Amino acid sequence: MMFLRKVSGPAQSLTERELVLPLRYPIRGYGMIAETMAEKVKEMGGTIYNNARVVKLKSLLDDKYSVVVDKGDRQFELSGDYVISTIPIPNLVDIMSPDVPAVVKECSDKLDYLSLIVLYVVTKKNNLLDTSYVYYLDRPYHRLAEMEKFCDTLFPKGENMLAVEFSCHRGDNIWKMTEEELLEVALPDLENDRILSRDDVDKLFVVRASHAYPIRFVDFRKNLDTFLDYIDSKENIDVLGRTGEYQYIDSDQCMDRALVLADKISAKLKAN
Repeated sequence: MMFLRKVSGPAQSLTERELVLPLRYPIRGYGMIAETMAEKVKEMGGTIYNNARVVKLKSLLDDKYSVVVDKGDRQFELSGDYVISTIPIPNLVDIMSPDVPAVVKECSDKLDYLSLIVLYVVTKKNNLLDTSYVYYLDRPYHRLAEMEKFCDTLFPKGENMLAVEFSCHRGDNIWKMTEEELLEVALPDLENDRILSRDDVDKLFVVRASHAYPIRFVDFRKNLDTFLDYIDSKENIDVLGRTGEYQYIDSDQCMDRALVLADKISAKLKAN
């Protein structure tokens, strides 16, 4: 038996967030949120560059910035009043110009991330789990999620999908596995737990995230604070999100923080 003390606001525990909060899911998947935001940005005159990589972040005079963008076939430079970074901290430090102090570089390089692979198994079998998702400690995967439990409009009628999540490190054996190889790793336990058998599998898809979870080593706080103190010493630049802030926070918390930061930037720009 587990008793939960009711807490509201940002102090909610992980247990409360996982078990108590109501779950609402977009009818065409989580990507609808990003797509809708992109539409609003374009409606307001903003420009979004897809399939582009920032290779240099330059500090200019008057606390302004420019970024050098690589689109594969060409590079170009954009300037702006404010920079918000959501990329991994070591990657941000590597592209900053002028170079950051050596101690900041050394500390940021120690802030590593765990990678994530999600194997999506398409099946016609329903009610695979008793809940929308389950965490595991003694399986090759760390979480299973039955997408039908989130929303039954995510895929064609008569189909269901099981998300099998693997934690790994970039470049290791798990990271390099194909969809079929990942299935072979997961299948013995899926069959033993009577969730899925080989005959239930129709199709496979895979998604990989190289910087999914911050790894909190013993000295992470010292290293993170050294980096954040440096960012705080600079004008008109902020870090944001799970990857950018090196915080294990959920997507709704990321959006809340983004709204707070947007209000802060808006007020600052209006004041100037």
